[in-house]
Amino acid sequence: ARPLDAFIGAADPQVYDLELAPDWHQIALYNTGAAKAVVSTAISGDRTENAVGLDPKAQYYAYEFWTDTYLGRLPGTERIQRELNPNCCAMISLRKVQTHPQVISTDRHILQGWVDLADVRWDAEAKTLTGTAHVIGGDPFKIVLADNGAKALSAEATGGRCEIKAHPVAGLSCLTLSADANADVRWTVKYR
Repeated sequence: ARPLDAFIGAADPQVYDLELAPDWHQIALYNTGAAKAVVSTAISGDRTENAVGLDPKAQYYAYEFWTDTYLGRLPGTERIQRELNPNCCAMISLRKVQTHPQVISTDRHILQGWVDLADVRWDAEAKTLTGTAHVIGGDPFKIVLADNGAKALSAEATGGRCEIKAHPVAGLSCLTLSADANADVRWTVKYR
């Protein structure tokens, strides 16, 4: 992870960016101070000036891991900010909005899909989003999906059980996978 605010006079860097893919960054915001404070970074701009350096013309989904909070669909010109207590951290998955349904977060690992998901693919002809999840036996695993104008109709799982339902935020869905023992569960969500 690269500190983004190291060159703007911060005594202790508080903003870190880990690029997992060109359109997917994990942003860690730390409050290293002794009082509650707002910690922030810009989505676009010069990386040496506390910015992630992404496309200002694009839009990005932001999802915070520790609080399981959808932060919104943000323009590339936006700042990401969180008010944090002393010695606390926010871990935000920042993903470029696609033209089809996509994964925006999971609840298994702080990298929100990088470690716990594999082979995630959109099939435009079949209108399905598929992938494999590393599921821990007896512990339901949640995947948050952005529907991006489509409607999730059904879900199937091989090697485990699944349930698809609407997220409390309109336009998002939650896929919950479960298995009796640790398993790699292959999942498919059908859209229209």
